[in-house]
Amino acid sequence: LYNHERLRAALPGPWASSGDTEVLLRLLAIEGSAGLSRLVGMFALACWDTESQALLLARDRLGIKPLYLAETPGRLRFASTLPALVAGRDIDTSLDAVALHHYLSFHSVVPAPLTILAGVRKLPPATEAPRIAVAGLNPHAGENGLFGREELTIIGPAVEHARALGLDVQGPIAADT
Repeated sequence: LYNHERLRAALPGPWASSGDTEVLLRLLAIEGSAGLSRLVGMFALACWDTESQALLLARDRLGIKPLYLAETPGRLRFASTLPALVAGRDIDTSLDAVALHHYLSFHSVVPAPLTILAGVRKLPPATEAPRIAVAGLNPHAGENGLFGREELTIIGPAVEHARALGLDVQGPIAADT
């Protein structure tokens, strides 16, 4: 976010970091999705609201950062790259005929919400998806959640290693919530 320092100055502290992620989370906590209009920069985000049990998905105005979505029975998956999304398997990876037509007709461009894969869509630029309310979903519940204990067990040590190398990694990572 190009304007995270200006937003930081306008939002209440205290601050634990100097990065834009903390500013984004504070802005969303205070203003909700209305705060998205104050963002200047490249972003694709997913934010789980534990109070309302709803997921917010949003993408920057120019669509520089992608946000891919795949719905399978009982599950919504999202990622910033197609390989990350299809790694979860059980997603229809057959070619989307309309998207293929666009790709071949418009010099490798597939307009949102289409992707070249039939089972995957992308959030269009300057879009906030309707808040997805999921009754009873715990984002740390494993097979029905967004992140299971296994994923956090893998991610946590990698983040701590990055911090030990002096990289500015934002936020706590915990496998038990």
